[in-house]
Amino acid sequence: MRSAIHKLARCREITKTTSKRASTALLAVALVFVADCGKEVIPIPIPCPSCDTTAATACRYISLDDGTRIRTQYSPGQPDLPLVVAVHGFGGTYLDVHLVFPVGEFSTLSFSMPGSLCSDLLPQGTPHTVDKAAETLERALAEYQDVLDRFGEENVLVAGASFGGLVVVDYFARNPASRMGAVVVAGQDTPLNTASIDMIGGYLGLVDLLFPAADNTHLREYLASSRAFDVSAQTAATQNRWLVIGCTDDDMTPNVIAMYERLGERAQYAEIPGNHLTLLVNGDKIRQAVVDHLDFLLHGQ
Repeated sequence: MRSAIHKLARCREITKTTSKRASTALLAVALVFVADCGKEVIPIPIPCPSCDTTAATACRYISLDDGTRIRTQYSPGQPDLPLVVAVHGFGGTYLDVHLVFPVGEFSTLSFSMPGSLCSDLLPQGTPHTVDKAAETLERALAEYQDVLDRFGEENVLVAGASFGGLVVVDYFARNPASRMGAVVVAGQDTPLNTASIDMIGGYLGLVDLLFPAADNTHLREYLASSRAFDVSAQTAATQNRWLVIGCTDDDMTPNVIAMYERLGERAQYAEIPGNHLTLLVNGDKIRQAVVDHLDFLLHGQ
């Protein structure tokens, strides 16, 4: 834990000076890599932790229809707070949920997308896409139906940041009758900014040059799928409540507010300082935004 806190402190020092311009952002990503700041911006294989069950967390593997094994983790929290089902961002893992929701506070259910930490890659010939990640979310919810039943559908929040935000949006587009609350952080229901996608693609190319053994093909596939992602017509038909959280200087998701406005009275909007690269160090602000809007998400107030 001490090393994790030290790493986060170094992240804060670097990312607080990050410019919103794409050219500077690419340099900042490289600096974050050198500083060993976080899994979401370092798509290099790291050891998979053992799958243990303790009083604080319960690890479990689930399987997709094609046999792909997915790492999941459930952490119980305070009984008066809702369950948060968390979907990590690009290159992230099932562990990232605790950067926002500390263990023991909100109950959390998280998983690693196919190809991410401890989860299998999809079979050869099956591309890694937003839609496939949403299918994985559906399977995780089905496998943990007993947990969902204990909380009740309207006492569950499905939350995702960055690429994970797209996955959350896609889930509700596929399941418009769901009454679970949605929390979308720096995500939208239309394609991401092309220039930003190209920037990340350039970073992955740099990683490939520096670390030839790191196969990031699945990340390239996820990234490519975001170029054509558009479920804006489907989100208009959803019935749940939404909290849309944007960043003050985020060039990657220029249509966040447009999605919020399309959702009408079923959505509320919050904004946190910084840009897309500072999401990892803004966990406390994201959490506070969720807490501030809990009554609306759960009770419509």
